[in-house]
Amino acid sequence: QPKSIITRTLTLGTLNCPGINMNTQELHGYGDTPSRKAHLITEIMRDGDIHAMTISETRHHTKDTNTLRGYLNSKGLDIKSTIGIPKHNAKYVAGGVALVYDMKRLKYISHRTILKSRILITTLEILGIAKQISIISVYMPNRQCTFDIVEPAWDELHNATIQHNDSW
Repeated sequence: QPKSIITRTLTLGTLNCPGINMNTQELHGYGDTPSRKAHLITEIMRDGDIHAMTISETRHHTKDTNTLRGYLNSKGLDIKSTIGIPKHNAKYVAGGVALVYDMKRLKYISHRTILKSRILITTLEILGIAKQISIISVYMPNRQCTFDIVEPAWDELHNATIQHNDSW
């Protein structure tokens, strides 16, 4: 007798979305209302039936992450991210990468930053079939950057894909 196999289709996406922080209240403070870009991500995921999406160039501040997570949780989504790198006396944050996922389809297991602001590995369980997947989310420097920025980042990504050869 053939065995029944339960499978679920997942739709993954990627989006370069410079700055998905919450709206600013003051010059250096962050509010509790979502920015247009935070709304955009929830709409794209809902309308495109996307279950997990890598967001690059997030420009997250540490203090902003929990507020953004709270907003996304209210939409049935969650986020795991690396914090961007502060520039210009910490008034501006560059880089950062995140994985936003649908909590109705995926359950969080773990995440690990491989390279600050650049490479994140998130392990999730696909609900309904109890299968785990690892997703490598990246925000990589382009080849026009200096050698000392480009090569270490690409070497780390190469190593991560070898260590996690079953990753997406």
